[in-house]
Amino acid sequence: MKLFARWEYRRLIPEGIGNAKFRITGIGIGECYRRGLVRRPGGTSDCLLIFFPPSGHSGERGKGILYLPGMPQMYGEAEGVWEHNWLMCGGPAAGALLQRYASRSGIFHPFSREEQVLSLFRMIRAEMELPSPDSDILQNFFEILLLELFREGKTPASSIPERLQRVLPLLESFEQEIALEHLARKAGLSVSRFCEDFKQNFACSPIQYRQRLLLNEACYLLRNDSLNIAEIAGQLKFSNQFYFSNWFRRKTGHSPTDYRKMTGIPSN
Repeated sequence: MKLFARWEYRRLIPEGIGNAKFRITGIGIGECYRRGLVRRPGGTSDCLLIFFPPSGHSGERGKGILYLPGMPQMYGEAEGVWEHNWLMCGGPAAGALLQRYASRSGIFHPFSREEQVLSLFRMIRAEMELPSPDSDILQNFFEILLLELFREGKTPASSIPERLQRVLPLLESFEQEIALEHLARKAGLSVSRFCEDFKQNFACSPIQYRQRLLLNEACYLLRNDSLNIAEIAGQLKFSNQFYFSNWFRRKTGHSPTDYRKMTGIPSN
């Protein structure tokens, strides 16, 4: 059972605030749980952006996650206190902004500009609380928030150790399966030390990291109506469309065709 310890602000708006192009359906600022993991195997119908503040208590502090619609979600701490800030949004303009600024891996590199990020969350909150919120202003704030969140992941000042940065290109390539022993050698560590070091920096195992990347890429490609499912399976190096479809259903609870219907993409 998850119990709230405290929160600064929390609001869910099923109908959304905004317009047909861009809408915000939920926001949480300084939301803190005493314990508990959040698990949503079927994901949500909108995009979910999560920021774990560097000053927080979670093992994921200083990191963030982007979940696309329909992607399975799991985050938090089974034991102890953890804090996060989150924003849920939808509409074609939100999708276009995420595609422009956000890494398709859906994983933010560690960053430290907590006050700047929180100030943007609060500006979005203030606009949402007006009698007539301006959709264009909300969209502009959201774009600035994305720029701020993803700024540090693109700089050499990233706090990811260089030994782990050496293995990321291997994990982020889907050309072939990579053994843990090979990754550990690339990092100059034993397998056990490599796995421990990786989890400390990314809040997940190397295998989970790669699976998350693969699932995010699959969702991204399925939202591209110029590719059929067999072509997507081939791009992701699955042996055939049947194997890809079974894997995607296990991960999301939906077939690739159903996922396309959920996101408004015609089947082909």
